[in-house]
Amino acid sequence: MNPFRKSLALVVVSCLLHVLLAVSPAEALNLAVPVVNAETMWNAGYDGSGVAIGVIDLYQASATHPALAPSLLGSHSFAKGAGWFSAHATAVAGAAVSADATYPGVAPGAGFWTVQTVKRSAITTIRDQTIALETFAQGLDFIQDADADSPEVITMSIGIGGTDDGDDQWSKALDHTVSTNSRIITVAVGNSGPTTDTIFGIPPAAYNVITVGATGSTIDGNLSEDYSNVAYYSSRGLTDDNRSKPDIVAPGSLIHLPVLGGAWDGSERNQLCDAHGRRRRRPVG
Repeated sequence: MNPFRKSLALVVVSCLLHVLLAVSPAEALNLAVPVVNAETMWNAGYDGSGVAIGVIDLYQASATHPALAPSLLGSHSFAKGAGWFSAHATAVAGAAVSADATYPGVAPGAGFWTVQTVKRSAITTIRDQTIALETFAQGLDFIQDADADSPEVITMSIGIGGTDDGDDQWSKALDHTVSTNSRIITVAVGNSGPTTDTIFGIPPAAYNVITVGATGSTIDGNLSEDYSNVAYYSSRGLTDDNRSKPDIVAPGSLIHLPVLGGAWDGSERNQLCDAHGRRRRRPVG
């Protein structure tokens, strides 16, 4: 692929990796994708072809879902109790690369890796945080060294408690990956809105990542297809060191996405708890 065309493809892919599983009433992924103008890029020839995406999550995405199986490049688990799968990881992958004709992802031509790390739903001790950091680092190293199909784009929906000034080891590892290995990394901002100063924990405050917030609610706090409003649940800055986050926002409510068992979920509020016990929603953007 021409380097310029590939750069544009990477931008398209990075814009639609953060996913909130559907909430009643159900709406379709094929309604959310046009909001970020993905179809305009497809028509110009940028559908993610030639791009590899790395999904780092608490669990693995389902490799057998019909919408994802054609795009799978590989999988790996560093967490004790390997081989665990989740609807959330499956949905994250689906928003990016779903090859379903009715519900295509933003980059249906891309391939993806699914990497499981830090499977704990609550990390409260220094020992557990150390283990979490080690397994996260293993996952990040693996996904960067995945031979010829090494991901250019990495998406994350995990985190642990701590300050949000970007000075922690997780955030520094991500910043280093972006600056030295030319990766694009997208991270969900969190789920603690609607007030300001609600970016809790790490790594949404990392300097070099694209931190993504969600849109899709009414001004009185109901979930909505009005994607001109920041969703009430989406976390907001400033960070502890007074930087603006998130960097961008995109549709994050009422999205119909692939889940386990080859199914599609458009009726239940499924949320991923981060490693500190707080929920992180993944906007489609």
